[in-house]
Amino acid sequence: MIGNYRYDSGDIWGVELTGYWTRAEFELDRFDRWGLYGAEIENWGGDARLNLAAGMHDVTLGMEYRNDHVSSAYLGDPAMWQPWAWDPAVGRFTEEGELFGLYVQDRWQVFDELLVSFGARYDNYSLDLVTYGGGADSDGVSFNIGADYEIVPGLTANVGYAEAFRGKEIGDAFTLEHNAAWAILQPGLQPETVNNIEAGLAYDADGFYASAAYYRMEIENVVLDQLYRDRTTAPLQNNTYYENVGEFRSEGFELRGGYRSGAFGISGFYNHYNPELNGLPVNGYEHLALGNTLGDQWNVSATFDPAPSLGFEASLTRFERVEDLEVLFCDVELGYVPETQFIDKPGYTTVDLFARWQPFGTDRFELLAAVYNLFDETYLAHASVGDYTAIPDYEIVRGVNEPGRNIRLSASVRF
Repeated sequence: MIGNYRYDSGDIWGVELTGYWTRAEFELDRFDRWGLYGAEIENWGGDARLNLAAGMHDVTLGMEYRNDHVSSAYLGDPAMWQPWAWDPAVGRFTEEGELFGLYVQDRWQVFDELLVSFGARYDNYSLDLVTYGGGADSDGVSFNIGADYEIVPGLTANVGYAEAFRGKEIGDAFTLEHNAAWAILQPGLQPETVNNIEAGLAYDADGFYASAAYYRMEIENVVLDQLYRDRTTAPLQNNTYYENVGEFRSEGFELRGGYRSGAFGISGFYNHYNPELNGLPVNGYEHLALGNTLGDQWNVSATFDPAPSLGFEASLTRFERVEDLEVLFCDVELGYVPETQFIDKPGYTTVDLFARWQPFGTDRFELLAAVYNLFDETYLAHASVGDYTAIPDYEIVRGVNEPGRNIRLSASVRF
């Protein structure tokens, strides 16, 4: 559920208010073990901002609040789940988190060709491990600055630097239970701090558009639950254990371009992305949700819109092969294997088709059709866990192939 309110005085000031509430429930039935198990996730919060216009400046002042609640519980007969629980007397597990933020942003039109944007944000995170006690609290300030400069009509250069701050948030609903004598958070866990640099050129004139962008992001004190546990350290670590694992860096560039004339259009992009953790390549098996190494990606799309209410699109996407990706750093560190190994990620190409129709000429009612993977390509997405099956003792480690040809029809109504 989302609610929005906006008021604009028409000249100097305006107000924007947003509020939201979401709730999701999940159930898992392990009839061969502990029986029915359920989880609930609830989030609510809002954002309030004041927009001020003064001369060449457009200033935004804002405040954000978010409240997160996650819980899970055994739902079956206690006689069934208690032998599986760490503590037979505890069958429900809860974590709660809060975020409070204040921010200010100024867009300064220095002169017609130059726009400068700069601002700052304060964030305060708190996490309460309700069931087991303890948690984490952190706060910090982040800054940003950027500029757009129109070199000649239609050609703009941009550059920007931005920081971000994130404290520990609530965990996965199905990993909340643990041995109360073991730690789930690293003592003195530090929040993540991010800095991001971007620079680029963009051209848009006479139906042609093109852009080139370079980006680099660094995250210090990365918070991650890795796939291995060290039972030799103090405190003993739970099966889920969040810790600072080092510095994440991603660097890459993207090229985009296209042309549109009347009802016809064609566009494409090329993307190169290189993520590393502590100078080593990131992979989806050891680093979970942190990231993954992808092959270079490119795409070509063509559109045909014979009327404002009717449109068609065909899109071809290619991921290039990744060769000799080094893996198993964590297992070498723990002595499970004597040396790292190498895997490949085969390249693949997919073709997708899309169509939209607004039978009444407005977006109040819209019909959509899509055919994904038109030629029924069998492939393992580069964003999935790679194929380790050729490595002895890792034969079961492999992601799941993406769906074959996938046809979808949908309708939407806007009130």
